[in-house]
Amino acid sequence: MKVPQSTLIYAHVRRELVEAGASIEVLLADVNAKIREHGGIILANKQILRRPIELGWDVEGYLDDYTSTPFVHPECEWREAQRQYFGDLWGSPAPYQYVSERDQYDQFCISARDPTPYLVPGELIYAMVEAIGERRGIECPCHHTQIVYTSRHRLLCMGCGQLYRVLARPLEQTFDVGISNERWESAFDDHGELIDDELEVRGGRVGLNSVSVPIDGFPANYLH
Repeated sequence: MKVPQSTLIYAHVRRELVEAGASIEVLLADVNAKIREHGGIILANKQILRRPIELGWDVEGYLDDYTSTPFVHPECEWREAQRQYFGDLWGSPAPYQYVSERDQYDQFCISARDPTPYLVPGELIYAMVEAIGERRGIECPCHHTQIVYTSRHRLLCMGCGQLYRVLARPLEQTFDVGISNERWESAFDDHGELIDDELEVRGGRVGLNSVSVPIDGFPANYLH
């Protein structure tokens, strides 16, 4: 059976609740209240968690000194460009930042599998990304590196859903092929083999251009 898209996330939880012996349900309620109030949370790896976490998302707790490690949340610069882009993309113009309560969200966390589709409705994959600046042979921690450039001028891995960067503006080139999230998913079998006869594989890449993205094409503080 083919595994549906899901993104592994780690969300820090409130220290005083953990030390009081709160249940997973209570910890999630605290996190989810922030998501509902702010439209999302910027996580430690700078991904944005946008949906309230459900217990059915393979939730696990890292709630002691043996399974967790101290972490200091930095403040992410969040200006008009970020507010406009992420407000339009996800409806998250001003997600919560843990830095506002850094002493309470400094170690313990939960993991979960967020089943949100990787692309938003209408977004298309335009190209595979082969290089960022001088960096080639990009590897994603998921070990299924499929980093793509999309019609929303962002880079993400279609192997795990992790967002890498957002370009300040679209690339100045024309792309002949655009692949939807649904088309991408149906093009491969359970073992990752291409089964869509209408898509051409070029050097292991699915009927797409490949691009090298200049490092100066990225805003300095867009989730990286």
